Amino acid sequence: MKKASIYIIMVMLLLVAGCRKDSTIDGMLIVSESMRGDSKAMVDDLSLNWVAGDSIRINGKDMNIVVNGENQAYIENVPTSSVYRALYPATLNDSASLDDDSVTVTIPDTYTYTVNDGKQVLDVPMAARSTDGSRLYFKHLTAAITVEITNYYGFAVLVDSVVVTSSDAGTPYQISGVKNIDLADANMGITLNSSPTVAQKKVKMLFGDGAHAMKINQGATKKVQVPVLPVGSGNKFSISVTVHKDGDAAVTKTFTKTQGTGGAMGRAKMAYADHTVGFLFSIGNNKRVIISQGNLQYQASTGTWRFAEHQYDYIGATAGNTTAANRKTQSDWIDLFGWGTSGWNNGNTYHMPYDVNNEGEASGYGYGPTENGAYTYSLTGTKKEADWGVHNSINNGGNNTGMWRTLTAGTGSEIDTLFKYRTTSTSNMPTGTNNGQARFIKATVGGRNGIIIFPDNYVHPAGIYVSGTNRYYNATGNTYSFNAFQLGVQDWPQMEASGAVFLPAAGQRKNTAVYNASTEAWYWSSTSSPIGLGAGKAYAIKFLDGSSSSLSESALRYYGCSVRLVMDVR
Repeated sequence: MKKASIYIIMVMLLLVAGCRKDSTIDGMLIVSESMRGDSKAMVDDLSLNWVAGDSIRINGKDMNIVVNGENQAYIENVPTSSVYRALYPATLNDSASLDDDSVTVTIPDTYTYTVNDGKQVLDVPMAARSTDGSRLYFKHLTAAITVEITNYYGFAVLVDSVVVTSSDAGTPYQISGVKNIDLADANMGITLNSSPTVAQKKVKMLFGDGAHAMKINQGATKKVQVPVLPVGSGNKFSISVTVHKDGDAAVTKTFTKTQGTGGAMGRAKMAYADHTVGFLFSIGNNKRVIISQGNLQYQASTGTWRFAEHQYDYIGATAGNTTAANRKTQSDWIDLFGWGTSGWNNGNTYHMPYDVNNEGEASGYGYGPTENGAYTYSLTGTKKEADWGVHNSINNGGNNTGMWRTLTAGTGSEIDTLFKYRTTSTSNMPTGTNNGQARFIKATVGGRNGIIIFPDNYVHPAGIYVSGTNRYYNATGNTYSFNAFQLGVQDWPQMEASGAVFLPAAGQRKNTAVYNASTEAWYWSSTSSPIGLGAGKAYAIKFLDGSSSSLSESALRYYGCSVRLVMDVR
């Protein structure tokens, strides 16, 4: 981490930074002005703090800051002068003398993201002029944009870069590079290049490992502040965010959007720009969701819920799903659940995720909501807590209750819309594959059969084969690898980075026996099936290896099926 730093806590839009109070200390007190917002809605909390060892150039001499026990910053042994001119950081210009109020500075076009104690650490260019030997009052030379990034991928991502460009779609402005300032002017008399070069219209924030890393979990939002030179009315910015999947640096994805900041943005002002990475899936009129990074899993010994690390992971016919005795204390993970077994007392004795029909648990089944012998309740309304994602916090899915839920099934339902009715914008697929309206395919990923669902807006990676879109039966050739040793190319990571979601065929559990893992996919909905289809049943998505598939298969509630949760996007 660089020594010269200003800590910046970013919570929402723009925030006020408090100045340090004056004090009778031996030395020249260092004070910084606050960042101010263009909006009257001022939201906590942005703080500016000098750090001991920061280097300031005063009258051509580089001097280090001292911070006392009251968190006041000052410079010791400053040579006496009638005028004090100062720049921070000291490297802002290469003038040795600073003996004139007209100064040339170079505002960086690249910054490195660092974090200390959960706060972004950033060198914010500032300048000061004083005839008072007791204090220097620093003023900002830049404005700033707080870029809010929300991850709509099916997995956690690491940010590689955030690039802010003064867009030709509006009035192009210089936002970095060489400029002249007048230190005697109250607003520092900033003079910009009226015809900025390509380099001067761009500012980059770069990320990396350790203190330079920014990880954004699925569905989460984080913010980063990018300093830019002040701009006038008519400004618009293109915000480009480049990310890669956490754990896989081989595949990166860049998202760009053009967004106005709301007019002129003067020195020491802040603007706000939201940005999303990843892709969305429509499930109804003005209803969109993200799909969880993997199938739901539960560990009984710790009471922990999590999503599978990878989309293609499942437990299948192994310990956890097939454990007979002592299931409620086992450390093996479970991922085939009886319907509505969130752990909430839903009116049925056997409502825990580990309940099955075996001697270790009497004659109980994981069963779902009942009341007075009725089997008509869905996992909604008064029974919504029976939904796994509503009742539980998912360890690697935001770790708060109420964030996730199960899709509805039946005619015209959310599942119907996802697979049959939504309008998609799909490109770059081979001819004859419903290019432009491709919603899903049957496929094999890493030797595991299942269903790949394409987001509303999907660009298929070049050179990767696909066939039989929007068909329930298996198509020839939709075989993809996540390991270069399998097929010589990692094609699934490329599809995943473009937003594709994979639902593996994890089979179905009956008591503690798991059948047809890898050939049958059974995924619970939140909808109870009508009594006419048999008491004690609920709808599930069923995809088989052959052509027998259904989006609303009526399945016995005590059978164990996979659960893939979604998060509503507002």
